[in-house]
Amino acid sequence: MNRIWQRWIQRLSSAGSLPSDSERQRLSKAILVFLTTIYSVLGILWAAAYWALDRPVAAALPVGYSILSTGNLLVFFRLKHYVFFRSSQLALILILPFL
Repeated sequence: MNRIWQRWIQRLSSAGSLPSDSERQRLSKAILVFLTTIYSVLGILWAAAYWALDRPVAAALPVGYSILSTGNLLVFFRLKHYVFFRSSQLALILILPFL
């Protein structure tokens, strides 16, 4: 099981990297990818808690965030355009508290 986690983490950390990236760029991309993945999973759990409390409107915000973040992550994996990925994640993080 440990090897499966290590392989999954390795693949996730290098999914957005380019061969021309410096070590610092690879690290920055890997950190943002990991944070986005963790926040997306936690958003689903947060929404499930609201849903269990019979608050479907409140559950919509974290689910929406998770969907947008996951979509953004998939676009980043496909296009490898880090500036857009970083900017859109920042926008989601800054806008969410005001909704």
